[in-house]
Amino acid sequence: MVHRHTVRRGIRVLGRGVNAGHRGQQRGGRAAGYTVVAVLPLPDSDWFDDYYTPLGARLDVTDTSDPAMAEAVAASRAEIELRRRHGADYQYTGYVLRLDEDESLRR
Repeated sequence: MVHRHTVRRGIRVLGRGVNAGHRGQQRGGRAAGYTVVAVLPLPDSDWFDDYYTPLGARLDVTDTSDPAMAEAVAASRAEIELRRRHGADYQYTGYVLRLDEDESLRR
């Protein structure tokens, strides 16, 4: 799965590219007309200190009386637990891409 977020004109960050691996993600970016500017492995501490721990605290106080919200909370808790148990088996990586202005630069 690939998520694209615009950072500023001509630059995009491609993240959560776990399925295709680093080389596949970079090839995909180039095929879409981008130059890979940087590959940024995200350390576990970023995920736990800045994302999963605060998320867990919010989940603790979330009203789960609505079945859809209860399902969303359970899924988030499952993701946190999966990362805690198997975080050494995979890594989140951010990709910074710059749009090629010249079509001939695309590979």
